[in-house]
Amino acid sequence: MKRFRLVAWAFVVALGCALPARAAPPAEKFELRDGDRVAFLGNTFFEREQAYSYLETLLASRFPDRNVTFRNVAWSGDTVFGHARAAFDTPEQGFERLIKVTHQVKPTVLFISYGMGESFDGDAGLPAFRTGLARLLDRLKDLEARTVLVSPVRHEALPAPYPSPDPHNRELRKYIDVLKQTADERGFWFVDLYQLLGDGMKASPAYPLTENGIHPSAYGYWMAAQAVEQALAYGPRGWTVTVDAASLKAESQNVEVASPTREGNAISLPVTRNLLPVPPPPPIDARYITVRPESRRVLVVKNLRDGHWLLRQGDAILAAGSADEWEKGLALTTGPLADQAEKLRQVAVLKNMQFFNQWRPANETYIFGFRKNEQGQNAKEIPQFEQPIAAKEAEMAKLRVVAPYTLTIQREDQ
Repeated sequence: MKRFRLVAWAFVVALGCALPARAAPPAEKFELRDGDRVAFLGNTFFEREQAYSYLETLLASRFPDRNVTFRNVAWSGDTVFGHARAAFDTPEQGFERLIKVTHQVKPTVLFISYGMGESFDGDAGLPAFRTGLARLLDRLKDLEARTVLVSPVRHEALPAPYPSPDPHNRELRKYIDVLKQTADERGFWFVDLYQLLGDGMKASPAYPLTENGIHPSAYGYWMAAQAVEQALAYGPRGWTVTVDAASLKAESQNVEVASPTREGNAISLPVTRNLLPVPPPPPIDARYITVRPESRRVLVVKNLRDGHWLLRQGDAILAAGSADEWEKGLALTTGPLADQAEKLRQVAVLKNMQFFNQWRPANETYIFGFRKNEQGQNAKEIPQFEQPIAAKEAEMAKLRVVAPYTLTIQREDQ
Protein backbone atom coordinates (compact mmCIF):
# COMPACT_ATOMS: atom_id res chain seq x y z
CA MET A 1 0.00 0.00 0.00
CA LYS A 2 2.83 2.38 0.89
CA ARG A 3 4.51 1.66 -2.44
CA PHE A 4 1.21 2.34 -4.23
CA ARG A 5 0.90 5.74 -2.55
CA LEU A 6 4.44 6.66 -3.60
CA VAL A 7 3.77 5.66 -7.21
CA ALA A 8 0.49 7.55 -7.24
CA TRP A 9 2.10 10.65 -5.74
CA ALA A 10 4.90 10.49 -8.31
CA PHE A 11 2.30 10.26 -11.07
CA VAL A 12 0.48 13.32 -9.76
CA VAL A 13 3.72 15.31 -9.54
CA ALA A 14 4.69 14.27 -13.06
CA LEU A 15 1.26 15.16 -14.38
CA GLY A 16 1.45 18.58 -12.72
CA CYS A 17 4.83 19.21 -14.30
CA ALA A 18 3.46 18.25 -17.69
CA LEU A 19 0.61 20.75 -17.54
CA PRO A 20 1.25 24.10 -19.28
CA ALA A 21 2.15 26.88 -16.90
CA ARG A 22 -0.54 29.53 -16.52
CA ALA A 23 0.69 32.92 -17.71
CA ALA A 24 0.57 35.92 -15.43
CA PRO A 25 -2.72 37.83 -15.63
CA PRO A 26 -2.65 41.05 -17.62
CA ALA A 27 -2.50 44.44 -15.96
CA GLU A 28 -5.83 45.74 -14.67
CA LYS A 29 -5.95 48.49 -17.29
CA PHE A 30 -4.92 48.06 -20.90
CA GLU A 31 -2.71 50.89 -22.14
CA LEU A 32 -1.32 51.88 -25.49
CA ARG A 33 2.30 53.02 -25.40
CA ASP A 34 4.10 55.60 -27.44
CA GLY A 35 5.18 53.98 -30.72
CA ASP A 36 2.67 51.12 -30.59
CA ARG A 37 1.36 49.57 -33.80
CA VAL A 38 -2.11 48.06 -33.24
CA ALA A 39 -3.34 45.35 -35.61
CA PHE A 40 -6.93 44.14 -35.86
CA LEU A 41 -7.04 40.48 -36.88
CA GLY A 42 -10.09 38.33 -37.40
CA ASN A 43 -13.24 37.83 -39.39
CA THR A 44 -16.09 40.01 -40.66
CA PHE A 45 -16.51 41.81 -37.34
CA PHE A 46 -13.09 43.44 -37.51
CA GLU A 47 -12.92 43.81 -41.29
CA ARG A 48 -16.09 45.91 -41.32
CA GLU A 49 -14.91 47.95 -38.34
CA GLN A 50 -12.55 49.81 -40.65
CA ALA A 51 -15.54 51.13 -42.61
CA TYR A 52 -16.75 52.84 -39.41
CA SER A 53 -13.55 53.10 -37.32
CA TYR A 54 -15.34 53.90 -34.07
CA LEU A 55 -13.07 51.61 -32.08
CA GLU A 56 -9.91 52.98 -33.66
CA THR A 57 -11.12 56.52 -32.92
CA LEU A 58 -11.70 55.77 -29.25
CA LEU A 59 -8.38 53.98 -28.83
CA ALA A 60 -6.43 56.71 -30.63
CA SER A 61 -8.03 59.54 -28.66
CA ARG A 62 -7.72 57.74 -25.31
CA PHE A 63 -3.95 58.39 -25.35
CA PRO A 64 -3.72 61.62 -27.39
CA ASP A 65 -0.09 62.37 -26.47
CA ARG A 66 1.17 58.97 -27.67
CA ASN A 67 2.06 58.13 -31.23
CA VAL A 68 -0.03 55.01 -31.97
CA THR A 69 -0.83 53.67 -35.44
CA PHE A 70 -3.40 51.11 -36.53
CA ARG A 71 -3.58 48.44 -39.24
CA ASN A 72 -6.62 46.30 -40.04
CA VAL A 73 -5.76 42.91 -41.57
CA ALA A 74 -9.07 41.16 -40.83
CA TRP A 75 -10.88 39.25 -43.58
CA SER A 76 -14.63 38.69 -43.87
CA GLY A 77 -15.68 35.10 -43.35
CA ASP A 78 -12.26 34.14 -42.02
CA THR A 79 -11.59 31.53 -39.34
CA VAL A 80 -8.65 30.66 -37.12
CA PHE A 81 -7.64 28.32 -39.95
CA GLY A 82 -7.35 31.15 -42.51
CA HIS A 83 -9.94 29.54 -44.80
CA ALA A 84 -11.24 32.76 -46.36
CA ARG A 85 -7.73 33.86 -47.33
CA ALA A 86 -7.02 30.78 -49.43
CA ALA A 87 -8.49 32.24 -52.65
CA PHE A 88 -7.38 29.86 -55.42
CA ASP A 89 -4.98 28.01 -53.14
CA THR A 90 -5.25 25.46 -50.34
CA PRO A 91 -6.60 26.26 -46.85
CA GLU A 92 -3.08 25.77 -45.48
CA GLN A 93 -1.79 28.44 -47.84
CA GLY A 94 -4.59 30.71 -46.63
CA PHE A 95 -3.40 30.18 -43.05
CA GLU A 96 0.17 31.00 -44.04
CA ARG A 97 -1.07 34.21 -45.67
CA LEU A 98 -2.75 35.12 -42.39
CA ILE A 99 0.51 34.62 -40.51
CA LYS A 100 2.56 36.44 -43.13
CA VAL A 101 0.48 39.61 -43.35
CA THR A 102 0.24 39.86 -39.56
CA HIS A 103 4.02 39.75 -39.30
CA GLN A 104 4.39 42.25 -42.13
CA VAL A 105 2.51 44.98 -40.28
CA LYS A 106 4.81 44.46 -37.25
CA PRO A 107 2.22 44.89 -34.50
CA THR A 108 3.11 45.49 -30.89
CA VAL A 109 -0.58 45.09 -29.97
CA LEU A 110 -3.05 42.56 -31.39
CA PHE A 111 -6.83 42.67 -31.20
CA ILE A 112 -8.04 39.24 -32.36
CA SER A 113 -11.67 38.22 -32.92
CA TYR A 114 -12.71 34.79 -34.16
CA GLY A 115 -15.38 32.25 -33.33
CA MET A 116 -18.55 33.42 -35.05
CA GLY A 117 -18.12 31.43 -38.25
CA GLU A 118 -16.67 28.43 -36.45
CA SER A 119 -19.60 28.33 -33.98
CA PHE A 120 -21.96 27.05 -36.68
CA ASP A 121 -20.07 23.73 -36.48
CA GLY A 122 -21.53 23.22 -33.00
CA ASP A 123 -20.09 20.78 -30.50
CA ALA A 124 -18.37 18.79 -33.22
CA GLY A 125 -16.23 21.78 -34.17
CA LEU A 126 -15.11 22.80 -30.68
CA PRO A 127 -11.94 20.64 -30.49
CA ALA A 128 -10.76 21.86 -33.88
CA PHE A 129 -11.47 25.47 -32.92
CA ARG A 130 -9.51 25.13 -29.70
CA THR A 131 -6.57 23.54 -31.55
CA GLY A 132 -6.71 26.04 -34.41
CA LEU A 133 -6.80 29.02 -32.04
CA ALA A 134 -3.79 27.68 -30.12
CA ARG A 135 -1.91 27.09 -33.35
CA LEU A 136 -2.63 30.62 -34.57
CA LEU A 137 -1.50 32.21 -31.31
CA ASP A 138 1.61 30.04 -31.19
CA ARG A 139 2.58 31.19 -34.69
CA LEU A 140 2.18 34.83 -33.64
CA LYS A 141 3.99 34.39 -30.34
CA ASP A 142 7.34 35.58 -31.73
CA LEU A 143 5.83 39.03 -32.26
CA GLU A 144 5.61 39.43 -28.47
CA ALA A 145 2.56 41.61 -29.05
CA ARG A 146 0.27 42.46 -26.15
CA THR A 147 -2.92 40.65 -27.10
CA VAL A 148 -6.64 41.20 -26.61
CA LEU A 149 -9.05 38.42 -27.55
CA VAL A 150 -12.48 39.78 -28.50
CA SER A 151 -15.53 37.52 -28.48
CA PRO A 152 -18.19 37.44 -31.19
CA VAL A 153 -21.33 39.47 -30.58
CA ARG A 154 -24.56 37.82 -29.52
CA HIS A 155 -26.85 36.47 -32.24
CA GLU A 156 -29.60 39.06 -32.03
CA ALA A 157 -33.30 38.19 -31.87
CA LEU A 158 -34.76 39.97 -34.91
CA PRO A 159 -38.43 39.69 -35.95
CA ALA A 160 -39.65 37.16 -38.51
CA PRO A 161 -38.63 35.95 -41.01
CA TYR A 162 -35.38 35.68 -39.04
CA PRO A 163 -35.16 32.44 -37.03
CA SER A 164 -34.82 32.22 -33.27
CA PRO A 165 -31.18 32.78 -32.31
CA ASP A 166 -31.39 30.71 -29.12
CA PRO A 167 -29.94 27.43 -30.47
CA HIS A 168 -27.04 29.24 -32.11
CA ASN A 169 -26.37 31.36 -29.02
CA ARG A 170 -26.03 28.22 -26.94
CA GLU A 171 -23.33 26.99 -29.31
CA LEU A 172 -21.76 30.43 -29.59
CA ARG A 173 -21.36 30.65 -25.84
CA LYS A 174 -19.25 27.46 -25.86
CA TYR A 175 -16.84 28.96 -28.39
CA ILE A 176 -16.61 32.15 -26.35
CA ASP A 177 -15.73 30.03 -23.32
CA VAL A 178 -12.78 28.63 -25.30
CA LEU A 179 -11.65 32.18 -26.07
CA LYS A 180 -11.92 33.16 -22.41
CA GLN A 181 -10.05 30.07 -21.22
CA THR A 182 -7.32 30.68 -23.78
CA ALA A 183 -6.97 34.32 -22.73
CA ASP A 184 -6.65 33.29 -19.09
CA GLU A 185 -4.08 30.60 -19.85
CA ARG A 186 -1.91 32.94 -21.92
CA GLY A 187 -2.27 36.08 -19.82
CA PHE A 188 -4.20 38.00 -22.51
CA TRP A 189 -6.93 40.54 -22.06
CA PHE A 190 -10.42 39.33 -22.93
CA VAL A 191 -13.43 41.32 -24.13
CA ASP A 192 -16.78 39.53 -23.90
CA LEU A 193 -18.88 41.49 -26.39
CA TYR A 194 -21.57 38.82 -26.16
CA GLN A 195 -22.31 40.00 -22.63
CA LEU A 196 -21.29 43.65 -22.82
CA LEU A 197 -23.16 44.47 -26.01
CA GLY A 198 -26.15 42.22 -25.45
CA ASP A 199 -29.22 42.14 -27.68
CA GLY A 200 -30.42 45.52 -28.88
CA MET A 201 -33.95 44.17 -29.35
CA LYS A 202 -34.12 43.46 -25.61
CA ALA A 203 -32.86 46.89 -24.58
CA SER A 204 -35.07 49.81 -23.58
CA PRO A 205 -35.75 51.39 -25.98
CA ALA A 206 -35.40 48.40 -28.29
CA TYR A 207 -33.33 48.98 -31.42
CA PRO A 208 -31.30 46.42 -33.40
CA LEU A 209 -27.53 46.46 -33.19
CA THR A 210 -27.11 44.21 -36.24
CA GLU A 211 -28.15 44.14 -39.88
CA ASN A 212 -29.13 40.48 -39.90
CA GLY A 213 -28.77 39.25 -36.34
CA ILE A 214 -25.02 38.64 -36.64
CA HIS A 215 -23.26 41.49 -38.44
CA PRO A 216 -23.33 44.80 -36.51
CA SER A 217 -24.80 47.87 -38.13
CA ALA A 218 -23.14 51.29 -37.90
CA TYR A 219 -25.03 51.82 -34.64
CA GLY A 220 -23.85 48.40 -33.43
CA TYR A 221 -20.23 49.34 -34.09
CA TRP A 222 -20.75 52.67 -32.28
CA MET A 223 -22.01 50.79 -29.23
CA ALA A 224 -19.41 48.01 -29.51
CA ALA A 225 -16.49 50.45 -29.48
CA GLN A 226 -17.68 51.88 -26.17
CA ALA A 227 -18.16 48.37 -24.77
CA VAL A 228 -14.55 47.52 -25.64
CA GLU A 229 -13.39 50.63 -23.78
CA GLN A 230 -15.36 49.48 -20.76
CA ALA A 231 -13.86 45.97 -20.91
CA LEU A 232 -10.32 47.38 -21.04
CA ALA A 233 -10.95 49.11 -17.69
CA TYR A 234 -10.60 52.66 -18.94
CA GLY A 235 -12.11 55.41 -16.87
CA PRO A 236 -15.22 57.22 -18.06
CA ARG A 237 -14.82 59.35 -21.17
CA GLY A 238 -17.65 61.51 -19.91
CA TRP A 239 -17.55 63.96 -17.04
CA THR A 240 -19.58 66.08 -14.65
CA VAL A 241 -18.76 69.66 -13.75
CA THR A 242 -20.70 71.65 -11.13
CA VAL A 243 -20.35 75.43 -11.13
CA ASP A 244 -21.71 77.73 -8.43
CA ALA A 245 -22.63 81.00 -10.14
CA ALA A 246 -22.71 82.83 -6.81
CA SER A 247 -19.36 81.82 -5.33
CA LEU A 248 -17.60 81.16 -8.67
CA LYS A 249 -16.38 77.78 -7.52
CA ALA A 250 -16.30 74.62 -9.62
CA GLU A 251 -16.08 70.92 -8.85
CA SER A 252 -15.20 68.45 -11.59
CA GLN A 253 -15.05 64.70 -12.16
CA ASN A 254 -12.91 63.14 -14.93
CA VAL A 255 -11.95 66.52 -16.43
CA GLU A 256 -9.61 69.29 -15.36
CA VAL A 257 -10.98 72.85 -15.11
CA ALA A 258 -9.69 76.18 -13.82
CA SER A 259 -11.62 78.55 -11.57
CA PRO A 260 -14.65 80.19 -13.20
CA THR A 261 -14.60 83.93 -13.85
CA ARG A 262 -17.33 86.49 -14.37
CA GLU A 263 -17.47 89.24 -16.96
CA GLY A 264 -20.69 91.18 -16.64
CA ASN A 265 -23.46 88.59 -16.47
CA ALA A 266 -21.43 85.92 -18.30
CA ILE A 267 -19.57 83.14 -16.48
CA SER A 268 -16.54 81.57 -18.15
CA LEU A 269 -15.17 78.12 -17.27
CA PRO A 270 -11.71 77.24 -18.67
CA VAL A 271 -11.31 73.52 -19.42
CA THR A 272 -7.62 72.74 -19.22
CA ARG A 273 -7.46 69.00 -19.91
CA ASN A 274 -10.02 66.76 -21.55
CA LEU A 275 -10.43 63.76 -23.84
CA LEU A 276 -12.41 63.86 -27.03
CA PRO A 277 -15.98 62.68 -26.58
CA VAL A 278 -17.35 59.60 -28.28
CA PRO A 279 -18.06 60.52 -31.92
CA PRO A 280 -21.73 61.31 -32.58
CA PRO A 281 -23.87 58.23 -33.24
CA PRO A 282 -24.79 57.31 -36.80
CA PRO A 283 -27.96 58.91 -38.18
CA ILE A 284 -30.80 57.01 -36.56
CA ASP A 285 -33.91 58.20 -34.76
CA ALA A 286 -32.63 59.91 -31.60
CA ARG A 287 -35.39 58.27 -29.55
CA TYR A 288 -33.63 54.91 -29.88
CA ILE A 289 -30.06 55.99 -29.14
CA THR A 290 -28.71 54.62 -25.88
CA VAL A 291 -26.03 56.86 -24.36
CA ARG A 292 -23.81 54.90 -22.02
CA PRO A 293 -23.51 56.54 -18.56
CA GLU A 294 -19.71 56.66 -18.77
CA SER A 295 -19.93 58.67 -22.00
CA ARG A 296 -22.26 61.42 -20.75
CA ARG A 297 -20.89 64.96 -20.31
CA VAL A 298 -22.99 66.98 -17.89
CA LEU A 299 -22.69 70.57 -16.73
CA VAL A 300 -24.53 71.69 -13.60
CA VAL A 301 -24.78 75.42 -12.84
CA LYS A 302 -26.25 76.44 -9.50
CA ASN A 303 -27.58 79.78 -8.29
CA LEU A 304 -28.24 81.31 -11.68
CA ARG A 305 -30.67 84.21 -11.85
CA ASP A 306 -34.05 83.45 -13.40
CA GLY A 307 -34.06 83.44 -17.18
CA HIS A 308 -32.98 81.36 -20.16
CA TRP A 309 -29.27 80.65 -20.30
CA LEU A 310 -27.08 79.56 -23.23
CA LEU A 311 -23.82 77.62 -23.02
CA ARG A 312 -21.27 78.42 -25.69
CA GLN A 313 -17.89 77.21 -26.80
CA GLY A 314 -16.70 79.97 -29.05
CA ASP A 315 -19.53 80.70 -31.48
CA ALA A 316 -21.13 77.27 -31.03
CA ILE A 317 -24.14 76.85 -28.73
CA LEU A 318 -23.78 73.58 -26.79
CA ALA A 319 -26.91 73.68 -24.62
CA ALA A 320 -29.69 75.99 -23.45
CA GLY A 321 -32.13 75.94 -20.56
CA SER A 322 -33.76 77.75 -17.71
CA ALA A 323 -32.02 78.36 -14.40
CA ASP A 324 -33.97 75.43 -12.94
CA GLU A 325 -32.84 73.13 -15.76
CA TRP A 326 -29.20 74.13 -15.32
CA GLU A 327 -29.56 73.46 -11.59
CA LYS A 328 -30.41 69.84 -12.46
CA GLY A 329 -27.69 69.59 -15.10
CA LEU A 330 -27.76 69.50 -18.90
CA ALA A 331 -25.98 67.00 -21.12
CA LEU A 332 -23.57 68.30 -23.75
CA THR A 333 -23.83 66.22 -26.93
CA THR A 334 -22.82 68.56 -29.76
CA GLY A 335 -20.26 71.26 -30.43
CA PRO A 336 -16.68 71.65 -31.64
CA LEU A 337 -15.34 68.64 -29.72
CA ALA A 338 -18.03 66.34 -31.10
CA ASP A 339 -17.19 67.66 -34.57
CA GLN A 340 -13.49 67.03 -33.94
CA ALA A 341 -14.15 63.45 -32.82
CA GLU A 342 -16.23 62.82 -35.94
CA LYS A 343 -13.52 64.33 -38.14
CA LEU A 344 -10.95 62.04 -36.51
CA ARG A 345 -13.18 59.06 -37.26
CA GLN A 346 -13.63 60.07 -40.89
CA VAL A 347 -9.90 60.48 -41.41
CA ALA A 348 -9.34 57.05 -39.86
CA VAL A 349 -11.83 55.58 -42.35
CA LEU A 350 -9.95 57.18 -45.26
CA LYS A 351 -6.60 55.96 -43.93
CA ASN A 352 -7.98 52.44 -43.59
CA MET A 353 -9.29 52.58 -47.15
CA GLN A 354 -5.81 53.43 -48.43
CA PHE A 355 -4.23 50.62 -46.43
CA PHE A 356 -6.89 48.15 -47.61
CA ASN A 357 -6.14 49.07 -51.24
CA GLN A 358 -2.46 48.50 -50.54
CA TRP A 359 -2.55 45.08 -48.94
CA ARG A 360 -5.64 43.77 -50.77
CA PRO A 361 -5.66 45.38 -54.24
CA ALA A 362 -8.79 44.61 -56.25
CA ASN A 363 -6.76 42.93 -59.00
CA GLU A 364 -4.45 41.03 -56.68
CA THR A 365 -4.53 37.90 -58.83
CA TYR A 366 -3.16 39.89 -61.77
CA ILE A 367 -0.51 41.69 -59.73
CA PHE A 368 0.75 38.98 -57.38
CA GLY A 369 -1.13 35.80 -58.28
CA PHE A 370 -0.99 33.22 -61.02
CA ARG A 371 -1.87 35.85 -63.68
CA LYS A 372 0.81 38.35 -62.70
CA ASN A 373 2.38 37.92 -66.13
CA GLU A 374 -0.45 40.17 -67.37
CA GLN A 375 -0.29 43.12 -64.92
CA GLY A 376 2.60 42.27 -62.62
CA GLN A 377 4.39 45.45 -63.65
CA ASN A 378 1.82 47.39 -61.60
CA ALA A 379 3.17 45.90 -58.38
CA LYS A 380 5.58 48.86 -58.22
CA GLU A 381 2.59 51.09 -57.39
CA ILE A 382 1.77 49.27 -54.13
CA PRO A 383 4.48 51.01 -52.04
CA GLN A 384 3.13 54.36 -53.25
CA PHE A 385 0.20 53.99 -50.85
CA GLU A 386 2.57 54.68 -47.97
CA GLN A 387 2.53 58.43 -48.62
CA PRO A 388 -1.27 58.98 -48.36
CA ILE A 389 -1.43 56.60 -45.38
CA ALA A 390 1.26 58.58 -43.57
CA ALA A 391 -0.49 61.85 -44.43
CA LYS A 392 -3.76 60.65 -42.90
CA GLU A 393 -1.95 59.41 -39.80
CA ALA A 394 -0.32 62.81 -39.37
CA GLU A 395 -3.75 64.41 -39.61
CA MET A 396 -5.11 61.96 -37.02
CA ALA A 397 -2.25 62.82 -34.65
CA LYS A 398 -3.45 66.44 -34.58
CA LEU A 399 -7.13 65.62 -34.37
CA ARG A 400 -6.84 63.30 -31.37
CA VAL A 401 -5.53 66.12 -29.14
CA VAL A 402 -7.95 68.43 -27.33
CA ALA A 403 -6.60 71.95 -26.90
CA PRO A 404 -7.68 73.92 -23.80
CA TYR A 405 -10.97 75.73 -24.34
CA THR A 406 -13.48 77.86 -22.48
CA LEU A 407 -17.18 77.31 -21.82
CA THR A 408 -19.28 80.43 -21.36
CA ILE A 409 -22.79 80.57 -19.92
CA GLN A 410 -24.79 83.70 -20.54
CA ARG A 411 -28.41 84.80 -20.39
CA GLU A 412 -30.03 84.61 -23.81
CA ASP A 413 -31.34 88.18 -23.65
CA GLN A 414 -27.82 89.44 -23.10
